[in-house]
Amino acid sequence: MSKSKKSLFIFFSVGLILLAWNLWLHHDLTNMICSIDADKWSRATEEIAAQRYALATESDRLPFLPFLAQLGLWAGHSTIDALQLVSRMSWIFSIAILVAGFFHRYGPIPSAACAFALIFAQSYAQLTLEINAQILLNAEFAALLILGPILSRSSSPFAWILLGALAALTTVTKEQGFLLFPLVMLAFIIQNWSSRWLGLLGRFGAFWVGALPILAWLYSWLLSMWYRGLKFEQLRSDLNDLLKAESWSEAVNQNLYWGRINITYHQPTSYWDSLLNAWPRLTHDTGNHFLLSLGCFGIALGWLLYRRWKKLEFCMYGAELLWCVVMIIPMLPLFAMLLIEPYHLSFLQIPAMGLLAWSTAQLTKYTEGKWIFIALLPVFATLVFLTSRYQHIHNAVAGNLGACAAGRILPVDRWVERRFGKEHPVIYTDPMIRFDRLRPDSHSWITESQDMPKPCQTQALIATSEWTNGYDNIAPYLGGWQWKLAASIRSINQEIWEVYTPYCPK
Repeated sequence: MSKSKKSLFIFFSVGLILLAWNLWLHHDLTNMICSIDADKWSRATEEIAAQRYALATESDRLPFLPFLAQLGLWAGHSTIDALQLVSRMSWIFSIAILVAGFFHRYGPIPSAACAFALIFAQSYAQLTLEINAQILLNAEFAALLILGPILSRSSSPFAWILLGALAALTTVTKEQGFLLFPLVMLAFIIQNWSSRWLGLLGRFGAFWVGALPILAWLYSWLLSMWYRGLKFEQLRSDLNDLLKAESWSEAVNQNLYWGRINITYHQPTSYWDSLLNAWPRLTHDTGNHFLLSLGCFGIALGWLLYRRWKKLEFCMYGAELLWCVVMIIPMLPLFAMLLIEPYHLSFLQIPAMGLLAWSTAQLTKYTEGKWIFIALLPVFATLVFLTSRYQHIHNAVAGNLGACAAGRILPVDRWVERRFGKEHPVIYTDPMIRFDRLRPDSHSWITESQDMPKPCQTQALIATSEWTNGYDNIAPYLGGWQWKLAASIRSINQEIWEVYTPYCPK
């Protein structure tokens, strides 16, 4: 079997394994509204489904994710589930293409090292529970990291058109794509700089043939967002307030739409102090993945320079390294601006894995036998640190599901505690409750009407909302003379919980 066929086999194998795990973990979960942006993304998706494109731009969201989510709507999923389906498939694709791509370029050891590291990329896996386009953008970053060097080196005009289209897709997915697109174009030019001028112009033209239709779509969408949405206006207002401040202490205490820098970044005394405080908050474990990969890169680069000084054989993998740098640069202006959310820098996981794979390849390519283990000590140290410091992806996602469930039912729990006491039994109509490890033993869940208790045989309350899995089966039996509506309680993302008490006539 050729290396290309082996890589395809690995891609589909990893993808199927991760898909099976996702289906098993989420098999009876729907409408997991764990994200603060769920309402806006849902609204944009529904407006596009109704072909009200101008109204969709009022949600201040770029169009690619809502358009992809239409596939889920056509398959019969709810809006939230359709959006999360795209997130899960994007996460699966990003990991599968990285593992298979590193195997194809570097071999089994670098590929295995990165696969192991990705098992402990907990915040990266938790993005599958978010309702936003970040993990979709990360999948595009991963595709560009693996395919970019290959498509740039190709002699086929179709490859150049495909590269232009893939780069342009990042711009209609998330705002970080605005920074990435010109860098991809620059990397494409650098890789083809040795071509004759006519050939270079032809390649550049083909790149733009792929990019222009998508950029035209972006232009029309942004134009409508500019006049109908609030995101850019709020960002301009925040930056203007910061620039007008006469001192740093005044700037950090400004009440911005984004929040207050002084509170978010723990009362920084200077701009540099803000950056130091911001790094762990904005990158979580992805930041450590990136820094550890940089450390391995430094050691591997030293080994490479030593071999060059000794005039020994070496392989630079220069194109692959160039594309890693391209993936890192968009982080710099975003991080410097500070006015971002933690998941905005999660794309750093992609170049971090690229640097780790490159470093592992350099350290093992010209070593044999026991020397391979010595050469891989930095990589082993990195993987041991990740193993000891972070949860593997199953526990990370399950824990985040528990946190999501706890956040959704918290207002209900507080109301029940005030009215009936902390240990009063409550039955929820959503199986997500099982992931909440801190819930009292008196809290349980049902999804089928036949599991409902008889009103004269229980004191338990039943709490349900339209977004729960068991609502359609159980709601018709509530609100009659046996179950009385006691309260309607608003939760996160405008979710309304209805709490019913049993009524048993004497």
